[in-house]
Amino acid sequence: MKNYFGTDGIRGSAEELFSDAFLKAVAQSIGAFIEKYPQYVVIGRDTRASGVRIFRALKKYLNKLGVEVIDKGITTTAELAFYARELRASLGVMITASHNIAEDNGLKFFTASGDKLDSVGRARFNELLSSALFSGKFKAKKFSGWQEFLVSKFNGLKFFKNKPTIFLDSASGSGAKNAQVVLHKLGFKTIEISPKPNGSNINKGFGATNMGSLSVEVRASSLANKIGFAFDGDADRLVVVDERGKVVSGDILMAVFAKFFKVDFASTVLFNLGVENYLKKRGIAVFRTDVGDSHITSEVNARGLLFGGEPSGHFFWNGVHTTGDGLLTALFLLFVLQMTGEKLSSLAKIPVYPSKSINIRAEDFIAPDLSGLNLPWQRVIVRKSGTEPVVRVYVCAREKTQVDALIKVIKRQCSRVVCISD
Repeated sequence: MKNYFGTDGIRGSAEELFSDAFLKAVAQSIGAFIEKYPQYVVIGRDTRASGVRIFRALKKYLNKLGVEVIDKGITTTAELAFYARELRASLGVMITASHNIAEDNGLKFFTASGDKLDSVGRARFNELLSSALFSGKFKAKKFSGWQEFLVSKFNGLKFFKNKPTIFLDSASGSGAKNAQVVLHKLGFKTIEISPKPNGSNINKGFGATNMGSLSVEVRASSLANKIGFAFDGDADRLVVVDERGKVVSGDILMAVFAKFFKVDFASTVLFNLGVENYLKKRGIAVFRTDVGDSHITSEVNARGLLFGGEPSGHFFWNGVHTTGDGLLTALFLLFVLQMTGEKLSSLAKIPVYPSKSINIRAEDFIAPDLSGLNLPWQRVIVRKSGTEPVVRVYVCAREKTQVDALIKVIKRQCSRVVCISD
């Protein structure tokens, strides 16, 4: 077997060695060599005239293999290695023949750590290249994107015997296409209720923060087997409506998942106390964090939990994806419904304590005395908003009268406070 590697990469005559057939084989070898998902390669070149042709050929064939290419243009070898490391590329490729004459060219390869291929890596790549050149075959493939990833992960939903019709409210946002394509490929019928996006109607009257429309549509439908999924504008949030048109809170949804998978999970300080006490009696712990999905993600990763979520509908699934996604959570819920054979309204019969929130202008806020207020049957949370110039006060207790009484205590302690909204 011929060794194509010299002391520093592959190098030779630009016209004789780097033919289109050779570059096609190189691209195929790169595709087989990198195993990281998703596959992307960062490529740079020096100022040789042949570098442009070589780059275009590699990009064309790599794209046909489903490998994304990041073009750094004319650069140095050291800079290319830097980008391979900083961008965590599957592979870095520098098109250069270094100190050779202008008529030559070459390829230097770098790993995701920015190092040149070691002897083991060079031997493996050389074997792949020799095999590709010998066979002369090139099989293009479609890049496996997000939709295909979700379908493959939840392929078992195709065998869901009694599939519910799914009412979708995509908030006139970006999640409609993915939801429809993925759910249709898994065999579900969907009905989208939000208007088509026009650039200015995102989240207007529809979506996860405006659940009235979806509840009405599901309730009014004569279908017996149905469910409603609402996303927000960028579809990282999910709020669910059961077959009766009733909104199922994020707290309840987390409890449904925790009971089914029999696992502890992470949520925020705003997680409903009644649901937490219900789960505690069943041996399931809720690890509380500050508000914000980044805190949830950190807690889930630190404890090695299966999932975590916010009552607002942000969920994070450890080991499945790096951030929250409404459609991903919806697919997990469909899986639970498939495996249990129950309606969501039945699974969601979990006691919830009454709660209430008030917003107070930050400049008017006086911190109340919370000593003696946080007890096993009631909780008061005071926090600054991360998005508005207000302080949010959240109260949760076993009885509504207790909630109202606690709200009065807070307002009395903050006599100068002007409440913006309840």
